[in-house]
Amino acid sequence: MLTEKEKVAVARTCVEEVAGRAPVVAHIGEISTRATIRLGKQVETLGVDAVSVITPWFVPLTQAELISHYTAIADALTVPVFLYNIPARTGNTIEPHTARVLASHPNIIALKTAQAAMTA
Repeated sequence: MLTEKEKVAVARTCVEEVAGRAPVVAHIGEISTRATIRLGKQVETLGVDAVSVITPWFVPLTQAELISHYTAIADALTVPVFLYNIPARTGNTIEPHTARVLASHPNIIALKTAQAAMTA
């Protein structure tokens, strides 16, 4: 629930405090592709090692739309991108096939997934 300015300040503080002793991954996922890229461009100048990007929320997206979203972000940034799949919070799921397609992008390096365990 931080503003864009606050998110940049948190990332800056982390990079400064860590001072190269550990990698810093900043979260930049926003509700739109444009806003995510805008935040990512600000954060990458701070010296983060990578960024994580949650799927957009509120509006249901097709898998093709998720591929377009993540591809545009990975194309726009110079730092590596982690996909972040948390469908219980966003309403959008990165399906296995979509993850495979996105894994072929040279700037997409990882997938973090947070899903509830299935019970019988």
